[in-house]
Amino acid sequence: MRLSKSVTNESGAVLFEAGTMLTSQLITELRNASIGSVYIVGTPDHARIEEMVAGLRKRFAKTRHEAHMAMLEELVIEHIEELHAQ
Repeated sequence: MRLSKSVTNESGAVLFEAGTMLTSQLITELRNASIGSVYIVGTPDHARIEEMVAGLRKRFAKTRHEAHMAMLEELVIEHIEELHAQ
């Protein structure tokens, strides 16, 4: 796995450039720098995305008839798809 975005510290200084290979040593360094999450290059898990969207649609089933709830549902679905898109 490789970093898809550069990792920066709280001051905005780049600690690791995008494209850097994720190794056990790098993971240790990230933990030591209190970096809680990173973006990695990968392929989207379409089955997982579909599962999340289906679950969301179930949750909105009773309120979808309300315009603002239908809009919120679609916005959250778009957000899920953008987060997991490659």
